[in-house]
Amino acid sequence: MHTPTQHPRTVRLTAAGIALAAHCEHVLAALEQAHSSVRAQDEVGGEITIGCMPSALEVIAAPLAADLIRRYPKLRPRIVEAEPEEAMPLLKQRALDLAVTYRYRHLGSAIPAGLRAAELFADDLMMAFPDGLRPAVEHEGLSALRDHSWICTPEPSTCRTVALHACHTAGFSPTIEHSYHDLRAGLSLVAAGLGVTILPRMMCNTLPTGVTAVPLPGITRTIEALTRTGTETHPTIAATLTALRGHTGRYSDLGTLTRNSAGVIPS
Repeated sequence: MHTPTQHPRTVRLTAAGIALAAHCEHVLAALEQAHSSVRAQDEVGGEITIGCMPSALEVIAAPLAADLIRRYPKLRPRIVEAEPEEAMPLLKQRALDLAVTYRYRHLGSAIPAGLRAAELFADDLMMAFPDGLRPAVEHEGLSALRDHSWICTPEPSTCRTVALHACHTAGFSPTIEHSYHDLRAGLSLVAAGLGVTILPRMMCNTLPTGVTAVPLPGITRTIEALTRTGTETHPTIAATLTALRGHTGRYSDLGTLTRNSAGVIPS
């Protein structure tokens, strides 16, 4: 049976090779499940390596690791920053045991075979802008920001792709004047009067003075915990998933956010 076909500078699987690879994923999942079953009576301990998207390091990964150490003295959590496209191959290579990632389902993102996704919560996208623009945004929506300077992540970036798609859907192409890698820095740039931006809701739980964040209707990203199929019942991974769900529950209803003298409040 021939499985690879050679092409210039590449090797591609034939139909038979693709079928064989799919069966291998099932075999690997069964082996992982068998290993988890054998370890089911073990206590929670050892080392667990958790991949985490950058925007969740501060708000999810750090408190999760501290909680795990407090609950399970024999457990050593390791946090590794990784975007979803980096985390998924690392999981399959067993370099990670679990990963906190996101997906924009309207972009058609899929979970690779051999991995299992547990949905944690839906993270709305927020329009962040100076307080004075709030009446216009509430009346016109995103199109009210068409003539303002924009602040966005640099290319290539899923966040940038989503922001551009939202603006184009609203009927305009944004003028991007500034860029950032650190999503929280985007809020500081808005507060400095340099422009407007679109950010995930979890980054907007604390807003600088003078900045308002309003949900962008119809666009969310799904925050998920990824594991290798069959490992989710392993005692250490199961305990981590339980703790993770506890830490992410508070993001289920933030609504419109603004900052006043009393701090950040829903409005």
